[in-house]
Amino acid sequence: MLEMQVFEVPDGGKQLLSVICDEETAPPFPDASCIMQEALQLQGGWKSEEIRWIYGQLDEKDRWSPELLRALASIDQETGGPWRLFVRACVVRGPLTGVEALGLGSNQKKMQRSAGVALALAAIRARRVSPPSPGGSELLQPLFDFVNGIGIRAVGIDRVEDLPLPRFASAGMEGCGSSNSSGSSGS
Repeated sequence: MLEMQVFEVPDGGKQLLSVICDEETAPPFPDASCIMQEALQLQGGWKSEEIRWIYGQLDEKDRWSPELLRALASIDQETGGPWRLFVRACVVRGPLTGVEALGLGSNQKKMQRSAGVALALAAIRARRVSPPSPGGSELLQPLFDFVNGIGIRAVGIDRVEDLPLPRFASAGMEGCGSSNSSGSSGS
């Protein structure tokens, strides 16, 4: 049974799914690369050139929208995990171009794994991925069940707007469409 913390966070008029990876060995995180590849119909895993990885921290107020930073700070406060680290993953080429999501974790491995799962969930939620046929993928079915709320014990998708939001002063923003490449692709 999957146990994930998934949040919907606002950023520049969009709502992005954000997944926290506390324990990288807990399902579905060990299979995150395969899940991401299968859901997004991409090859190359974490090194895929079809995905742009933009790494960030909550104290980088000039790179990210204030609403995104407030939402992520609220998640930290609500979950009791001082992550302060996140990655925005964006599909930049391929059949699912434009799908984006956030991964939160205390190190690069956890951020990537959570972002890979978040991208798959975002594609499934947007109905851009077909459900597995009976006897098909065993990796994606639990994510479809999670999105559809069938028998999955999890925190679920919470709207961050319901949480108290701390205030940050900021003017800048970095997103998938940004030409700023300081948050380069990583391994």
